[in-house]
Amino acid sequence: AEVLLLTGRYEDAAREAAEVASAATAVDMKGRALCLQGEAERRLGKTTEALRSFLAAVAADPRQARARAYAGVVRQETGQRAEAARTFTALVADFNAGRLDKDRAENLLAVAMAARGLGKWQE
Repeated sequence: AEVLLLTGRYEDAAREAAEVASAATAVDMKGRALCLQGEAERRLGKTTEALRSFLAAVAADPRQARARAYAGVVRQETGQRAEAARTFTALVADFNAGRLDKDRAENLLAVAMAARGLGKWQE
């Protein structure tokens, strides 16, 4: 699904990610697949579905920082500014408290996205 997403085949990426998420038994795999599904849906302009997928990814795996960041981005894009700020603030707080692995590049990127969403990217 990730290659499909990177090559602009968003419909195919969303479908494949949904299939993987349905079949996944490992928590991290399910969370990752749901996040990819949300990313593809967002690229297709399906913000309601994308937010649902991102939140499902976090429900499946609360350590899914990328899905949390994208949930905040979608909320921001759809005018849900207060909820976006809460999402971003919670993500940064969890990172600072050590609840997210600081050695994972994906987590660092998610925190950067949250800082940017909060307008604190220079801090």
